[in-house]
Amino acid sequence: MNREEMLKEFSHLPESKTRAFTEDELRLIAELMEACVETGQPQVDIRKISEGERHNYSFTVVAQDWAGMLDAVSGIIHESGHNIQYLTAMVNSSGKFAVIMMVLSLTPKEARRLEARKAEFISLLKMAAQGGLSIRRMVTIGAKKIRVFSAVLRELKHQATEKEFAEITSPGGELEQFITTRSEAYLTERFPGDLALLVLTQHRFRQKVKETGSVQVKVSNIKTSKEHLTGITVAGLDRFLSLDAVLDALREFIPDYKRKYDKEFVTEDGVSVVRVEITDADYNPLSPEDCLSLENFLRGRLEESRIKRRDLRLKSGAELVGRILVPRLIEETELTGRPQLLILPEGIEEGIAQFKMVLVNKGGSFSDQIRRRLDEIRGVVVSSLKVSQAKDKNICLFALYVDSSYFSSEEEIYGAIKRAVQEFLPDIRDFDEGMRRMGVERLKRITELVADRGIGPRFVKKVFYGMDDAYRVTTPPEEIAEEIFFINDILNRFLSRGEVVADYIAHSDSYFFGIAGPRGVLSLEPFVEIFRPYEPIFIGLEMMGVNIYLFKVRKTKDIKPRNLLKEMKQKEALR
Repeated sequence: MNREEMLKEFSHLPESKTRAFTEDELRLIAELMEACVETGQPQVDIRKISEGERHNYSFTVVAQDWAGMLDAVSGIIHESGHNIQYLTAMVNSSGKFAVIMMVLSLTPKEARRLEARKAEFISLLKMAAQGGLSIRRMVTIGAKKIRVFSAVLRELKHQATEKEFAEITSPGGELEQFITTRSEAYLTERFPGDLALLVLTQHRFRQKVKETGSVQVKVSNIKTSKEHLTGITVAGLDRFLSLDAVLDALREFIPDYKRKYDKEFVTEDGVSVVRVEITDADYNPLSPEDCLSLENFLRGRLEESRIKRRDLRLKSGAELVGRILVPRLIEETELTGRPQLLILPEGIEEGIAQFKMVLVNKGGSFSDQIRRRLDEIRGVVVSSLKVSQAKDKNICLFALYVDSSYFSSEEEIYGAIKRAVQEFLPDIRDFDEGMRRMGVERLKRITELVADRGIGPRFVKKVFYGMDDAYRVTTPPEEIAEEIFFINDILNRFLSRGEVVADYIAHSDSYFFGIAGPRGVLSLEPFVEIFRPYEPIFIGLEMMGVNIYLFKVRKTKDIKPRNLLKEMKQKEALR
């Protein structure tokens, strides 16, 4: 491209601007533009143009134009501590390519430092000019984070598999979220290799939790530019795991630990990830032996808590199978074109676990083959099987008894059952994953609804995840918000008076009754007898040493809510 051709590329600019370019500058811009067209990649040139007491360097960048490119490129220079003496930016006549030219005036020492880091500068400027979605999102949060993003990206190429790397570095993916949600201080005080390992660990934990539901824990020491810390990463289903739960468990193992950093976030598919960095009481990291012991302790304690909560939470799950879950499974089968599977534990007694399994699919019914395959698994017995039709779909309800002594964990039971089904329906979809995703969306909405009424997100989350899975994702958020406000009210009334509180609220098509009293004193059985004839949905909560029993019944002409409330109060008075 000769001078005349180059001038045509910028013919839309004032002549005074193009006249200012020297022949060498026009030649350089032409070369970079041609390389940019051939490779599809940004082109960067850094060269010394004069020296003396001050060394002058020119920086030229050519890339496809995008809004914010100038800020991204100049931000890299400013973040490195240099002032830009001269800067000009323009686009060619087609508007496709942007050209940025900068001049820096450096001391001899600064010039030597630049020469030593020249390759790094070129790499960073190319990344900034490329303007991928992640970079564009980070332009507003500073060049330091772009530098960290670039360094962690390089490390991940060595640490992650090809598939993991693609998932983690995709626009809006885990790397972008990690960089944008941490402070500059946190990111710059830690080495890129350690940050990359942390991002990769979080990614792998998230996948493992989605597959198994079990708690994942990693404890290891990490050096920062300021101190030596013990880092703890924990992941689990959001309904069972929180930062508070991790900190409470930590306190059991190290009562006087010093908390240096903590972070909790919940993914859109219902996985909670917690990161805590600590020292012991003397501001030292734990020994490698203690790190391993802590890792095993946290895994056992948090998993133990998860299993206990799951048993309590799902004992009433079978009440909702026919009324709520089956229609949702039919709907998901229609929408996705894939068979839907849901496994609900109903409880455990003397080592025998009881499960309800619901399977919905189009086409041929494999219920008999699946039943025979399940019966072949040691420790599993199919106690009943009911098959029905809904238009072109098969609905299979299995009741299972499982001898837990044959399995090392709850996840192993789930895996064995799911594999038996997949032998006949390999593209089966675990409906529980969809329920987790819907639950996260609804929790966010409900938290917003009650925020103006003085109820904090931790209280909302605890109550929300105390409700049955199916109840959470099928009851309107506005209705749950009213129920959470009601629960908060009866809890506070009990705490202020010290007396058992019973009350109810009315929805458009149901009544919601609640009673709050001291843990270990308030008995459930008398109230179960009152509501049994009305086929209630039951929710049991324990908060701040208070038992809260909740019963939801449909509105019918036979139900007199004031009479039921009076009976509840009489039962408590006679106790």
